[in-house]
Amino acid sequence: MKRVIILFILCIPFAGRGQSLLSDSLITILNSRKLDSVEIDQFNELANTFLKDNPVKSRELATILIDINTSPYSRGKARSLTILGNSYWSEGAYEFALQYYLQSARAYQNVNDSLGLGRTYNNIGEVYKKLNDYKKSLEYLTASLSLKKNKAPISLYNIGELYLFMGDYEKAKNYFRQSLALANTLEDNRAIAYCSWGLGKIKTIEQSYDEAIQLFHQSLSMWEELGEIRSIIQLHQEIGTAYTLQKNFLNAKSSLEKSTSMIAGINVPDLKLKNYFLAYKIDSAQGNLSTALSSLLQYNLLKDSIYTLQKADQISKLQTIYETEVRARENQDLRYQQTLNNSQLKNQRTIIIIISMGLLLAATMAVLLFRQQKQILLSNIKLSEKNEKIIHQNEAIQNQAAELKNLNLQLQDLNKNLETRIQERTQQLYLQNQKLTDYTFLNAHKLRAPVATILGLINLIPRLPAAEVPEAIAHLKNCGEHLDSVVRELGADLEGGIIDSNEQN
Repeated sequence: MKRVIILFILCIPFAGRGQSLLSDSLITILNSRKLDSVEIDQFNELANTFLKDNPVKSRELATILIDINTSPYSRGKARSLTILGNSYWSEGAYEFALQYYLQSARAYQNVNDSLGLGRTYNNIGEVYKKLNDYKKSLEYLTASLSLKKNKAPISLYNIGELYLFMGDYEKAKNYFRQSLALANTLEDNRAIAYCSWGLGKIKTIEQSYDEAIQLFHQSLSMWEELGEIRSIIQLHQEIGTAYTLQKNFLNAKSSLEKSTSMIAGINVPDLKLKNYFLAYKIDSAQGNLSTALSSLLQYNLLKDSIYTLQKADQISKLQTIYETEVRARENQDLRYQQTLNNSQLKNQRTIIIIISMGLLLAATMAVLLFRQQKQILLSNIKLSEKNEKIIHQNEAIQNQAAELKNLNLQLQDLNKNLETRIQERTQQLYLQNQKLTDYTFLNAHKLRAPVATILGLINLIPRLPAAEVPEAIAHLKNCGEHLDSVVRELGADLEGGIIDSNEQN
């Protein structure tokens, strides 16, 4: 019953704290007692469910689980580290994800968990693939496959995809086929869909377009069953590209229209960008130069806007990561302070017990002294001395309390000053990043227009009638002069910016 109550509290949206996504009541429960292995596993799975919709919330819960898991249950800690890495992976912060995956791998090694280690090695290999470090990626993916005893079709596919990126198509095909055979045995439809997709890409490179299209359609039907919208759109684009290379423009446009209609319902700028480029390729191949130029211009404009959004998103992600790390340190400091306070309270209780026992002993002695009439005076003197000592002790305790209060006030002042300095530094960093983003955006857009026009004219001139070529060349010259003017202007701006920077120093 307690576990059910805890999980229910975690799912309640929290509105009491400024930045935390978890409730105070949940954090209190997590810190109030030692969790057993079953409870840690339950909380890890709950943190894993947050990954799809809220990676920051997942990261916060996983961080707390790592801090409070001081028991010998290393598998639970390794799982928490993996979830923490997955939260950064889902946000594109691959370097941060790599750090936590490596920590998770060490934890799995300590308990000889080959299955957990194999899965973590697969994650590490995929991170290195994203970072274009193919040598390390192959090393970890191969190790992952060995730990899984060659029974993981998705790991076989990942190695094949790596060889595809490296241009070794024969090895890529070999791994794709191994993965496909194993996936068919295990009825792993996701791995089957990926393998058909990868083999279709290789057939496209080998100019076997009919086979490529057939493989793409096999993959497409499986993704439709799985309901993966993004993969479905990408398969329509792959099919459209193969039809274009085959010069089957009618089917190519049909595939383009299907992907365009599906993109309209979701926010996927990268797939929309690929659609514009595919439209440009189809129109260029058909000689529809004006339409091709329009698609190319839309492609360039969207690419520039995506670049700007990516920069802004990267800044936002770094800020979120910074805030998460700060909160983790604050939580750790609070837990340390709580432990210290508990220790001090325990000491105070011990002192009170000792004082109480002393008072009881004094009272007993007073009774005995009262019964002994001859020693009443001596007993009263001794009792007075003891009372004076107790008064002095009380005064000393009061003085200590006053000193502690003053120290607390000083700490509060220091915290306020520290928060002010952090806010000022954050504002400075924000302004500097904003200036850099504005300058980069301005340069990209000023240069992009004349370059795109020149490229379009260069593609058009070979197809124009001889009578129109001089006019096109004249336009090309004007665009070149315009580009030269823009470059000079940007050079002047850059030189001015360097001078301003030197003046500030």
